Amino acid sequence: MRKLLLLMAALSGAAWGQHSNAYVYGGVTGIPGRQIYTYWHGTYVQAGAGIQGSLGHHFTLGADVTGLLGAESNQYNAAILSVGPGFHFFGDRDRKIDPFVSGGGAALISNGAGVMYHFGGGVNYWFHPRIALRFEFRDHVWTTEGEHVHFPGFRAGLTFR
Repeated sequence: MRKLLLLMAALSGAAWGQHSNAYVYGGVTGIPGRQIYTYWHGTYVQAGAGIQGSLGHHFTLGADVTGLLGAESNQYNAAILSVGPGFHFFGDRDRKIDPFVSGGGAALISNGAGVMYHFGGGVNYWFHPRIALRFEFRDHVWTTEGEHVHFPGFRAGLTFR
């Protein structure tokens, strides 16, 4: 029984390594101007970091934090905490191109907090066995007072195995 448990632990560790990684990114978020709250509009610079762990060959569970910095004086600065599953289309580690989609829940933290959801997708380009260029589109959506406030953004960064 002990040998079986050791074998299962070793195999699960190998599966965990398929898409387990950490990443850093920066980018731009453009919030459409027709929002109910006048301070959630315009262009924001975003920067953040995240982690994700493999749940087999294709599925992951991840979390990241994004800082939003407004370019205008009447914009609020904020942080977005996101968690959720992801799906990597190719399960093998030897591919240089690693496309993925993700979604889940999030929290907008500024002068208070709001519940959000997010969805998006992107690609990792593995130019080194342990380092990839990461390109991603993600839209965070905050529903308040019956209106949907979108925070769509493009991100570019590095992923580390």
